[in-house]
Amino acid sequence: MYVSIQSSAVSRQRSAVSRQWSAVSRQPSADLTQIKPMLTSFIKKLIADS
Repeated sequence: MYVSIQSSAVSRQRSAVSRQWSAVSRQPSADLTQIKPMLTSFIKKLIADS
């Protein structure tokens, strides 16, 4: 039961990430310097939550 709840949470997070990526890909690559630290902290938070 707990595992299925966790996997659904993960899939929701994945879809959120893919939405962020599609938004990022539309941005000019100059913004990558701002995006990278944001993404790094986001990934760290993901790891901390799991």
